[in-house]
Amino acid sequence: MLATAFHETGRAMQPVVENLNYSAAGLRATVPKYFTAAQAASYARKPEKIANRAYANRIGNGGEASGDGWRYRGRGLVQITGRDNYRTYGIEGAPDTALEPKTAVRIMFDGMVHGRFTGKKLSDYLNSKSADWIGARRIINGTDKAEAIAKQAYAFHDAILDAHR
Repeated sequence: MLATAFHETGRAMQPVVENLNYSAAGLRATVPKYFTAAQAASYARKPEKIANRAYANRIGNGGEASGDGWRYRGRGLVQITGRDNYRTYGIEGAPDTALEPKTAVRIMFDGMVHGRFTGKKLSDYLNSKSADWIGARRIINGTDKAEAIAKQAYAFHDAILDAHR
């Protein structure tokens, strides 16, 4: 959990709002299935437009013109995204509540422990019989940056163990 928060907040370890200020090349590298080269050029450096397109018609959001992509962009310690996730946590009407530390921690723990983000939960990967630090990334976001986050998780784990010796 600590390594995920460390990664998802850009090492801030405090709730943040998703940065969607991508260049055209950044859009093509990060979310290529939502932007052709020409579209990426016209959306570049326009975070609100980018969010509305990239998150349109999925995760409970309406179409691009609805503004839901921007309204329900990533926030918090784990970057919850989409109207469905905000509704799950009772903050659909006040999305910025995900930036309040107490709420952000509650969302992170609940989502990761109970598998509310992807259907995968912490105990699927880290339990008394096995420790799949790389696979645990699937709780949040597939295997995106899984090895780097696993390395950070080892570092947090070792620091916690050292503190108890």
